[in-house]
Amino acid sequence: GFENYNLIDTSFVVSGLEPVSDYYYRVQVVYSFATSPFSNIMSLNTLNLKTVDNFTSYYVKNNILFISDLVVNSQIDIFDVLGKNIISLQCNSTSVEIPISVSGTYIVLISNKYKKNSFKFNF
Repeated sequence: GFENYNLIDTSFVVSGLEPVSDYYYRVQVVYSFATSPFSNIMSLNTLNLKTVDNFTSYYVKNNILFISDLVVNSQIDIFDVLGKNIISLQCNSTSVEIPISVSGTYIVLISNKYKKNSFKFNF
């Protein structure tokens, strides 16, 4: 549905993409007096967004844990495999980005006034 899409601005947000899918795009600049050749074809793949019992969504990329679909004021605690709480924070929004400095396996506990849930992730 985006073939020959005319964009006036310098950016465009695409929604409705499927997880774990490959997408390809190219651009062309159109001036009032000329048209550029098409760019090389660029590709990207979407991540597999994991969900935890319809409670939250998360993924890890470049040593950053991205968590979304949170209830505002959720408490987030991250534990290493030895059970040591390495990160504890109160999230004031519906999403958060948490840098993790050491690769390994971690347990995340998220709690709010409605429920508690946990998930495990590796990177």
